[in-house]
Amino acid sequence: MSPGARLALLLAVFTCACTAPQPLFAGTGSAGPLSALNDSDEIDPITRKAARLHLLAGISAGLVGGGIAALAARPWESPRHTATVLVWSTAGATGAGIAKEIADLFGFGQPSVSDVIVTGVGGFAVAGLVAGFTANAPTDAAGTAISAGAIAGGVLVSIPVVRELARRIRSTD
Repeated sequence: MSPGARLALLLAVFTCACTAPQPLFAGTGSAGPLSALNDSDEIDPITRKAARLHLLAGISAGLVGGGIAALAARPWESPRHTATVLVWSTAGATGAGIAKEIADLFGFGQPSVSDVIVTGVGGFAVAGLVAGFTANAPTDAAGTAISAGAIAGGVLVSIPVVRELARRIRSTD
């Protein structure tokens, strides 16, 4: 299996594991420092949904930011530009998380540093995929197609996030 395929598989497993409903910790008795986060053995559904949406927003922003950066930097022509794609993919996701938390400070939600971290992690997770696939593109057309695919994929992944934001905006009216 190629390194790109292994990375894609790892990302898919990571995304499914992070978005699946699961308890914060398993077992009985003391759960250590994680038990301070919640009185019960499970994360409440609202927190789980928020984490899932932040992860998806990070993945979306990372794909779009990385795709745009790849189109601009063209790492398939010069591999030294691969770092640019990594940085902009992660920065796009982290910037989106920071912007959302600033909106939360002004009454749009409840501000949380952990939300910024989860959003940034989503972008960082796909940054390596976008950078790796674009850097290894055999031709200019292939690199452009991979970059455009990353942007389109980012837009598709953003649909649940945009739907939730629209619902919140309608509920505040």
